[in-house]
Amino acid sequence: MLLLNEIRKKAAFAKTHEDNLMEYARLLTEEETGRDTRKAQSDLVKYRCRETELDLILKRLFEQSELGTMTESRFLTFSRGYEAEQAELWDKIADIEQKTIKRKSDNENAVKFYDIVLEYTNIDELTVSILHEMIDHIKIYTAVGLGKSRTQRVEINYRLVGLLLNPSTSQ
Repeated sequence: MLLLNEIRKKAAFAKTHEDNLMEYARLLTEEETGRDTRKAQSDLVKYRCRETELDLILKRLFEQSELGTMTESRFLTFSRGYEAEQAELWDKIADIEQKTIKRKSDNENAVKFYDIVLEYTNIDELTVSILHEMIDHIKIYTAVGLGKSRTQRVEINYRLVGLLLNPSTSQ
């Protein structure tokens, strides 16, 4: 009964605030392509430029070493330092790319979730297929208190979006 009530609450909220939710999803997407993404893209351009510079520097170092204008130990010292910086840049580039993909995916999942929730605005009973479509997992905590003051925390983690708190109260 708890699950059915929670799904009904989410569906009612989604139905009542459908325009707001779509606007919120649109704003999230714009915001992601806005401030944070602009910073990430700026950093990405900077890192890729530096990566290109390091390739040129390493090439020149190698040429100087081969021409004999630089000692072997000096070459090794410089090349190790530049190669370490290059590896660090590769990690930063990969991190930015992963975060960008995750942000896009999170926004798309939120929209997909609310589309699914809207399908269940007037459900009368909870079926296995609805559970599989909507619920990822449920955590049930140990009950606290006795009698009428007994409470038990339950967390419902939904597919696509994870744990959602009720707009007015927490679960």
